[in-house]
Amino acid sequence: MEPTVPALREMLAQVPDPRKARGKRYPWPALLLLLVAALLSGANSQRGVARWGQTTGETWRQRLGVMRRRGPSQATMQRVLAQVDVDALE
Repeated sequence: MEPTVPALREMLAQVPDPRKARGKRYPWPALLLLLVAALLSGANSQRGVARWGQTTGETWRQRLGVMRRRGPSQATMQRVLAQVDVDALE
């Protein structure tokens, strides 16, 4: 029996969400998945990641789990990067 590789979405869902309940606009796994997709697409800065998330099509954002009309702002992505538990993410 060959081992199965879990989906990236499932793996990112296991990374603890450090945010408080108030003001959450995006699901934590969706933010992490958007970050990974943007980096794989060539974005190499917080601004680039935010721009990618805002300019990619709505269909792609929904596939990543971002159900709002716009992608997260640069400030949001900056907070994600500042708050993420790097050990858990690795």
